[in-house]
Amino acid sequence: CADTSNVLKPFIVAKKWAMRVTDEFFLQGDKEKESGMPLTPMCDRTSQGRVALQKGFVDFVIGPYYKLVAAAFPSLNPAFALMWENREAWNEYDDNMLADELGQGYWLPERYKGTLQTKSTGRTDASTRGLAPLTRSTDASTRGTRGTEKEYQPERAGSSA
Repeated sequence: CADTSNVLKPFIVAKKWAMRVTDEFFLQGDKEKESGMPLTPMCDRTSQGRVALQKGFVDFVIGPYYKLVAAAFPSLNPAFALMWENREAWNEYDDNMLADELGQGYWLPERYKGTLQTKSTGRTDASTRGLAPLTRSTDASTRGTRGTEKEYQPERAGSSA
């Protein structure tokens, strides 16, 4: 569900999840390669880029799906508008810009640090550049109703930060 819903979130959140998802894909590809299995194309860090994967996902997978959902439920159109805004925002990014902004693999456990290098960036993960990994709170009071970190929760009308 997270893979399909992240495109509907504000871009600052969506791009963080894009990094997480592509890190997961690339690690899966690494394991496939180590095991001698055929490499799943979208999991091959040597031939795929993070930004290109996000654009393709919206253009060919989730965008057409949400168009059908919106046709059946027109009241959802405003929610889907953000997905198209995010898709346009990806046009302003490349993998280097995304890595500079977020750091590659910034959320991974330490045992995976230094393993994330993509063809398009040629860089290793954020730990080599002094960026700390994202930490998840175990305190339920700091989470939204769906387990999302509090920092990602939109400000509600009438509330103060």
